[in-house]
Amino acid sequence: MSNLTRYSQFDLSGGIQNATSFLMKKKSEIADMRNGRFGVELGAIVRRNGHDRVGNTFGSGSQNTPTGGFVAKFSTGNVRFVAVNDSGSTATLVRTQPTSGGAWSTLSGLPAIPINSNINFLLYLDEVYVTGYDPATGDPITPFNVDSSLNVSTTRNINTMPACRYLVEYAGALFACNVKIGSTRYRDRAYKSSGPLGAITYINSAQSGVLTTITLDSVRYIKSGMALDIYDAGTETKLYDITVTAVDKSLNKITFVPYALTFATSAVNTTSEEITLSSAALFPTGTPVVITSTTTVPAGLTSGTTYYSIYVNATTIKLATSAANATAGTAINITSQGTGTHTITLSYVLSDNDEIWLDGRKGTLNVMWNQDFPNPEESDWTATLPGTDSSNEITAVGKSSNRLFLFTKNSGQKYDGANTVTFNNAVGCVSHGSLKNIDDDWTVWLDAKARVWARNESNGQQEYISRGIYQSIMKYVPAANLAAATAVVNNNIYYLYLGQVDVGKGNEYLRVVYSFDDNVWAVDRLPRQALFSDNDDYTGSNLPYFWCDDGYLYIDDTGNLDYQTEIPLEIDFGRDNFGGVQLKKFDSMFIYSKDAAGTTVKVSVSGKQPMTVGEITEDECYIKFPERGEDAMPRGSSINAFLYGTGPGLPPSIQGIEWYFASEEDSPSDRRPR
Repeated sequence: MSNLTRYSQFDLSGGIQNATSFLMKKKSEIADMRNGRFGVELGAIVRRNGHDRVGNTFGSGSQNTPTGGFVAKFSTGNVRFVAVNDSGSTATLVRTQPTSGGAWSTLSGLPAIPINSNINFLLYLDEVYVTGYDPATGDPITPFNVDSSLNVSTTRNINTMPACRYLVEYAGALFACNVKIGSTRYRDRAYKSSGPLGAITYINSAQSGVLTTITLDSVRYIKSGMALDIYDAGTETKLYDITVTAVDKSLNKITFVPYALTFATSAVNTTSEEITLSSAALFPTGTPVVITSTTTVPAGLTSGTTYYSIYVNATTIKLATSAANATAGTAINITSQGTGTHTITLSYVLSDNDEIWLDGRKGTLNVMWNQDFPNPEESDWTATLPGTDSSNEITAVGKSSNRLFLFTKNSGQKYDGANTVTFNNAVGCVSHGSLKNIDDDWTVWLDAKARVWARNESNGQQEYISRGIYQSIMKYVPAANLAAATAVVNNNIYYLYLGQVDVGKGNEYLRVVYSFDDNVWAVDRLPRQALFSDNDDYTGSNLPYFWCDDGYLYIDDTGNLDYQTEIPLEIDFGRDNFGGVQLKKFDSMFIYSKDAAGTTVKVSVSGKQPMTVGEITEDECYIKFPERGEDAMPRGSSINAFLYGTGPGLPPSIQGIEWYFASEEDSPSDRRPR
């Protein structure tokens, strides 16, 4: 046929753009695809890499389905975390595995966590903070943290922290968001911790005697019931242990019971001048003490007078009239045992700027929380702004470009450390798990209308980036899937898992993938669920991993199979009329590819049912369309190509198509029934 026209559809780098009318589509755009990538070989579509199982099962039976997953990058090495139900389906457990592999172990010392709880993890200061909520009630779980030794604590750095759904670090402090304090839910609040502290506070001016109160620089983070250590300022010398019984916020004072021991008259030895106690550990030589009695103190001593201990052994002391005499070993001559029950009480000597530490935490960084200073409503919290949404409940939190982002379902707000402002009152975030950063410039998230957004806070640019996949993918995702969507970022690629979708192309586990470097979308059909994802570098390369409901962790973006399953590459190029509305006789096509032998080729003319026209047999493959019989190619003004290929070998790539056709009319007015 001498009058054939050629139309080249090369440079397949425009990505999926099914929001574009086929009459406006560029040659480089395609309508839909499964399991392909655009940026691996520029100008071509390359099938994605697969995934493979990693190590042992993290659970069995009811423990198969994870409700949270995380890879903690501890200073001592990476550790994988997973949240699952226990074997009796009565509670949620958290299990761990070293990234080197081996068995998963259940953490001991966990608080009670309701079954099916949605669990979130945050690594901060080499500790993993675990928060989340019970989906049955919506209430946050009891928070806890796990250090690099996998020691669980419900107090370390979270003492008096509000129970919260989400926890984020911003500007050196932690923010507990969507909280419950006592029996009251504050869905719109974000409570701020201190930054990392050494000493909690300091002694305010010298104080001494048998003290029951101590004046501090601040009682902002001090609560009744706290066990505290008092250290000599700037030294490693611990002076006293106290337990707070009351806090006076107006005077910055704490009340405590001074350390005291009782002893019987028989404990007094008038020959050796020694007094036997249950323990002399807190009475080293030179310690000031006061002796009192229910009746009469031993002769040689005066009730209420300050004396100084001389340490003899673990249970025995003597008394001196001065610190110098105590050091010299010059004891008071006691001439009688006295009568009644005697008491020895520490006489405290505190200097200005002596340090107040949490019990046992000297030399470590501490994070403190304030729910009630100076009163509950004026404590350290910020909140989403009212009036921007039917509900101002915090649904997601993150940070970028030195701003804390607080999302409700339908609005986006930002906090700069002092003020909260709304940056969009019509676009919120429906899933905390979808909220991720690309470096520190871009924040990406999923909204309640199944749209993916990206925001660059440094220049205020905000883009609706998923328009190209809305018509064929996003509009079919159920609302419940949107709320449960989770994402991971690896190598500037955003992987968003959308769960099981039963409409559109049918029942499939869908993941949409956005490359920031290439500015294009890809769509993955997975053979299994990628419920939670994170990054790990155990293999030497930083790769994404995901937790599946079959009880296994999978390493992603590697290999040529989806764990023993071949990966189908499916491409819908989209209708194209090659720039003219005339009726055409389509003659043939020439496909450039690599490693794609066996790929089935179908075409559809003017939107009609696709017809199989052949398969790719070599890298440069010419396919002639049938001209006679029942399989004859119909005439039409537009044509579309569909490619379907699967195989266990190297990822196939499709590099371009050249079409051959002849126009059979000069204008549509020439059209006659054929």
